[in-house]
Amino acid sequence: SEQCFHCHGPDNNNRKANLRLDVDNPALHNGKLLERVSHKNKALRMPPVYSGKDALPEADVEKLKQWIAQGAKY
Repeated sequence: SEQCFHCHGPDNNNRKANLRLDVDNPALHNGKLLERVSHKNKALRMPPVYSGKDALPEADVEKLKQWIAQGAKY
């Protein structure tokens, strides 16, 4: 939530790409989210460089992988 919810959370005024991650979402189940947060190309990785936020630490990416593998239940 620290890295993602500003642009993909409950605030309609800040939401980007019409993507909410604060509620159950198909993007969590199809691997697209994991692909974007772990992308090697900085231009494609989330959070984007221009946001001023750091890339997710590898430990957080691993937790996300495990959570998705377990069904990504909210």
